[in-house]
Amino acid sequence: MNASKFWLKSAAIAAAVLVLSAAPAVAQRYESAGDAPGADRAIGGGGHRYRAPLPPEAGAPAGRPFGGASRGGGDLPLCQSLAALVPSTREVGRNGREYTSVWALTAAAHPTFWFYVPYALTSDEPAEFVLFDDQRRIIYRKQDIVLSNQPGIIGISLPETAPALEIGRMYRWNFQTRCGGEVVFVEGWIQRTALDAELTSEIDRASPLDRAALYAENGIWYDALTLLGNLRREDPDNLDVLNAWMELLEVLELGESEEEIVLTPIAPAE
Repeated sequence: MNASKFWLKSAAIAAAVLVLSAAPAVAQRYESAGDAPGADRAIGGGGHRYRAPLPPEAGAPAGRPFGGASRGGGDLPLCQSLAALVPSTREVGRNGREYTSVWALTAAAHPTFWFYVPYALTSDEPAEFVLFDDQRRIIYRKQDIVLSNQPGIIGISLPETAPALEIGRMYRWNFQTRCGGEVVFVEGWIQRTALDAELTSEIDRASPLDRAALYAENGIWYDALTLLGNLRREDPDNLDVLNAWMELLEVLELGESEEEIVLTPIAPAE
């Protein structure tokens, strides 16, 4: 991304976060997955990097990071621009076929999930978010999600009233909207991990920006992104926060959509 373009445009962004309240058992010093796209990227200017954790022993679970239609439609470029803000990698299954894995870690019992929506979500055509456990049981569903008449980045939090994520357990999420007359969706996985005592102590002592970097450095994607999103809500004109947000999202390798997505205002609360 052209840095000068970023700073020129970011000065005009007035953003707030819309939070709809609605593997390894312990995170230690993860070794990077190495060849995983987006691994080992610096964020926040402090030397910390996002290090993608090694996939679960059962293999990295399949997902869909960009918009796809449930019945074969949704081929409009705008529909395909719907994006889950979660790292994805290309994997090879036991049958030798390639697939896309969309998976990351959280240390939170009630994490937040982030999405880029390139079109309005209205009361007539809202979005829906569903979280499943590893037995395909629905543990949380949020319906009638709306977004004002502009593209935006939206955060959906698992509310305290929902069951807490269990450490070491895998959960699948699905976020779907309507676009071009079709149901368009993204889907992926989340796994909760526990923090070891040393990392917990470091995080407790760190500044908010350094805390986000520590999460990223230890492969805990969802929490790093949520911290930075909340910081943008609280201080949208802080250039250090904007820069860290930009650098973390570069991990996603969004291609031609990268600048558009990074510069999209985070949706104001409604």
